[in-house]
Amino acid sequence: MTYRTAMGGIGDDPQASAAASAKPQEPPVKTEPKPKDADAKADAGAPSEALPPSAVARLGSVRLRTAGSVMRLAFSPDGTRLASYSGDSYDDELTVWDTKTGRALRRVERPGVVRPLAWLPDGRGIALTSSGEGRAPLVWEFTDEKAEKPQGPRPQPQKGIKVGSVPADPPVQDNEYDACFAVSPDGKILAVGRAGQLDGDRPVQFWEFKTGVRSDTLKPLKGGVIHPGNCGEVRFTPDAKTLVVITPAKYLGDDKWEGEQLVTVWDVRTSRERVRFKTPRPAANGARPAVAVSDTTLAIGLEGGDTSLWDLATGKERKLATGHVSKKPNGGHGTYAVAFGPGGKTLATGGWDNTAKLWDVATGKLLHTFASHDWVEALAVSPDGKLVASAGQDGQIRLWDAATGADACPLPGHKYIVGNVALTPDGKQAVTSGWDNTIRWWDVATGEERRSVAVPGGVRGMALSPDGKVVLAATDDGGLRTWDFATGRETTPANLPADAKCETLSFTPDGKHIVAAAGPKVTIWEWPALKVARTIDLPKPGTKAAPNPEEGENHCQAAAVSPDGKWLVTVANRSWYKERDGLRYGYRAEGVVDVWEFATGKRVRRLAESSGTFRSGTFTADGRFVLIGGGGTIIQPDGNEGETFEGQMNLLDPAAGKVVRGFDTPREPGAVSYRYTGASAVSPDGRTLWVSYNTGEIVGFEVATGRQARTLVGHRGYVGGLAFTTDGRRLISGSQDGTALVWDMTPAGPPTPRDKP
Repeated sequence: MTYRTAMGGIGDDPQASAAASAKPQEPPVKTEPKPKDADAKADAGAPSEALPPSAVARLGSVRLRTAGSVMRLAFSPDGTRLASYSGDSYDDELTVWDTKTGRALRRVERPGVVRPLAWLPDGRGIALTSSGEGRAPLVWEFTDEKAEKPQGPRPQPQKGIKVGSVPADPPVQDNEYDACFAVSPDGKILAVGRAGQLDGDRPVQFWEFKTGVRSDTLKPLKGGVIHPGNCGEVRFTPDAKTLVVITPAKYLGDDKWEGEQLVTVWDVRTSRERVRFKTPRPAANGARPAVAVSDTTLAIGLEGGDTSLWDLATGKERKLATGHVSKKPNGGHGTYAVAFGPGGKTLATGGWDNTAKLWDVATGKLLHTFASHDWVEALAVSPDGKLVASAGQDGQIRLWDAATGADACPLPGHKYIVGNVALTPDGKQAVTSGWDNTIRWWDVATGEERRSVAVPGGVRGMALSPDGKVVLAATDDGGLRTWDFATGRETTPANLPADAKCETLSFTPDGKHIVAAAGPKVTIWEWPALKVARTIDLPKPGTKAAPNPEEGENHCQAAAVSPDGKWLVTVANRSWYKERDGLRYGYRAEGVVDVWEFATGKRVRRLAESSGTFRSGTFTADGRFVLIGGGGTIIQPDGNEGETFEGQMNLLDPAAGKVVRGFDTPREPGAVSYRYTGASAVSPDGRTLWVSYNTGEIVGFEVATGRQARTLVGHRGYVGGLAFTTDGRRLISGSQDGTALVWDMTPAGPPTPRDKP
């Protein structure tokens, strides 16, 4: 679903749509009841739910929503709280949630790199967290608001230095370091596994557990074990009697790893080895392998989508056919999260098929499938076994009733990323589409959801007709569907051409045509007749510098028509891929911008090229074109390179083929390690260009000067949708955090004096 490849950022190139199919059956139009405990008014004082400055409405809920990909989850002993650790290219945070309401009880931003995340029997929440500054991790009691807070932001570790290593003593010959940590369930022991650059026996040291100190200041305890190899994972069984140590698989180069890894099982009291065996390498995203232990069993999630179960007493294996394999082409596969229920009787699994599942361990019977969210990579089961928590790369946490499989904490709005947004001309109503395969109607004044329509297969692009009467959607299979805005009744004509594909949708300035792009093709539809006026095929991706031009793909990212209706500009990415393990990995990409005659579809010129990719583009009121996403080179009519341009966005003259000016690059917040642009929209008066970012910011730039004028802050994640009302008084934004915000765009006060006009 995602625009993501395996390393995946939201906003990367979408995959080409599938072949057209017959019009799907019309889904029932429904108005979802308002969930219990979902009224934000009940918690009006909660900082996490207050409207940000300049926002007039929030559509959806911020509960159980994090700022980035969720890496770890842990329930409190009584199951009333859930701790999550999430991170992204701009922020890390640890949050404690109320499992009944989904409300955030505490949030700590930039706590550094969190290792174990657990709760002690007395209700204290603890984590080991490192700032990456070469110091030993802090043993942090995150439920104590008076406790020392970890220091962030997370810096990039230097080459050859391991995050969390302890350089208090000079490194030994192979630079041995603290590689992995585990806290015993009774809260008495901290186990620290060592590793280094060379092969050899490694100790797992036992330390007296104490919060509020660095791990290298703890008191050593008797015991510990010697593992025959580097330590990659150490895990205590829930009864604290057994320690499981796992050797990480060696990296062989060229994206390949050893297929097996060694596991040793130890008696904690006597430090005696019970059994050793080799297992398949678990699926892992970064340093988070899909591993879990019960008192009797080790569970390992596999990249093929199944799960391997190992008896800790005998070392014998049995397979569990968990089947986490996406049904969509290049959707990915693999079991990337596993978690045992109490007593080891049940096992929760999650993977890249966007689902979580609950199994009976003894029989291998599937108990429930939870249609969860994007690339599930974190799971937890409450101590009483009644709740299952799942989360993944979309940053949204779901709570499930383990007995019935139902949503245990239903929240209003989209259950997934909000990708497309639109406001009615008067700004009183809104319509949004999400990656939860729904389109939703909203009352802006109250923030209430009025209607929800299911769209099986999902929505790629969405638009609202200029008169606000028709909702149009480009579906995942490339089809075009329409609904009456007032009633939600589907009005898709039965005779639409099957070969006219749609992924992005926009209306021309005069409202008489729809511009739809899909892959290497742009289709112009007459509106409201919905007849195809013409199609435009983008040039093949081959260039002088391109590798294997016949294998590359040209994908249109944006198509915009000039205000006078004369020119069409297309922004495309040429990409080259290789496939491995059911996923497509991009190894090269280029950006191209072309100018066409809108009336005829004839290409006028190649405007610009880049060795990187462009993200979007839009016309300003004077007919000039803002290109967003990085630097490039103007291409002259004879095909030679002209002037170059740099920065995140530039204003180009498409007719003359020249650079007008660059725009300011906003200063990145201190915690940002990588920021990139999302959507763009020009205010109806043509004065301001608004650009969204993966950090949740929406920045307004003066078109006349390229200077930053205003910043809207309120979303918690990538913002991929922006749209204005026709009078420019309201702006709506849709985000990875599952919500849309409606902003007041009326003047906030007198303009700041400038030294130049």
